[in-house]
Amino acid sequence: MKRFFIFLALAAVCAASCTKNEIAPIARDNAITFMPANYAQTRVSGSVFPTTETFSTYAWTAGTTGEYFINNETVSYDASGATPIWKTATTYYWPANQPVDFFSYYPTGFAGITVGKEQISFTNNFADDAKQLDIMYADKVVKRTGNGDGSDVVDGVNNYTGVPTFFRHAGAKIRCNLVAGTMETLAADSTKTRWEITVTGITLNGIYTSGSATLNLSDTTSTAFGIVPWTAPTDTNGYKVWTNDGTVCDPATDPKFADFSHYVLTTTGQSQENVIPEMFVLPQTLVAGQQKVRITFDVKTYITPKGLAEFLSTSQTGVVATADLTSLAIPAWQMNQSTLYTLILNPTGSYVPKPIYWDPAIADWDTTTNESGNVYFNLNL
Repeated sequence: MKRFFIFLALAAVCAASCTKNEIAPIARDNAITFMPANYAQTRVSGSVFPTTETFSTYAWTAGTTGEYFINNETVSYDASGATPIWKTATTYYWPANQPVDFFSYYPTGFAGITVGKEQISFTNNFADDAKQLDIMYADKVVKRTGNGDGSDVVDGVNNYTGVPTFFRHAGAKIRCNLVAGTMETLAADSTKTRWEITVTGITLNGIYTSGSATLNLSDTTSTAFGIVPWTAPTDTNGYKVWTNDGTVCDPATDPKFADFSHYVLTTTGQSQENVIPEMFVLPQTLVAGQQKVRITFDVKTYITPKGLAEFLSTSQTGVVATADLTSLAIPAWQMNQSTLYTLILNPTGSYVPKPIYWDPAIADWDTTTNESGNVYFNLNL
């Protein structure tokens, strides 16, 4: 059986944005509303928090210890009025003489979060593909006295009146892109060989699937009005990862990733019946020989002898190729980061990926030489 080769290249995107750390105090108004946005891509639509989703929120007034002014209430989108708003089912009003602090998280009612006023903790099992969660937490809003006018949160689409609610991702996201290598060759005797590959599955093997993370408030002493980020945990290498509990998915019985069925690679490109999936994983440091990507596919080989018609030479099913992800340049899947792996399937085994370079130049200025282009200064001195 012909040996198939898999080449991998990747790019890691650290999804982070700048934050307005200090926002001028605003006047007190009536019902408390929210203006959510994400720092990075979610399953739905970039930095725009989808109006079909909800999130949970806490609020407490100055001087309180354990009790909450708003205790784990659901916030949802409401477009019934003249102006769309984000609000709780029970309407809460701004206190007359006390500023309010806020913390929110997503998804609503996520059982794996423990909320404190200066610390939040997560525990989660990422092992169940059917329960993949894009877990997010918002920066703490400190000493708010009223709704914002929408200028505090800029998501490129909406400006809601309400409490600025900036979400960050607590997990990591993995995506894969399939690329065809050399899918056709021409021999010296003019015999042409071409391949057609149908990918039936892509899985991540040997990944940590459960663990925990604790985030502390980055500034517990400031009394300033504004937004205070949480400090993510780091390992000994400085990577922002969770503490795994040692649980690793079994490559044989419990591989992780959504199905890439009916993804076809041919000489003319690639066709795809399913949208390329994404997977939320436990943020983790990659260990040599452990985290791997595994591709299963079917392949058909067609031969066209010189002067004859093309015919199907061989047909193989269930072909498997595996590659070690730690052989690449990404040392860890970190919190709030999306990593894209480009998987290149090459039947010939001789494909060498060619980097993309640029050759910049600037066109010369067009000049005119006609007499009307001269400007005369007739000076009467």
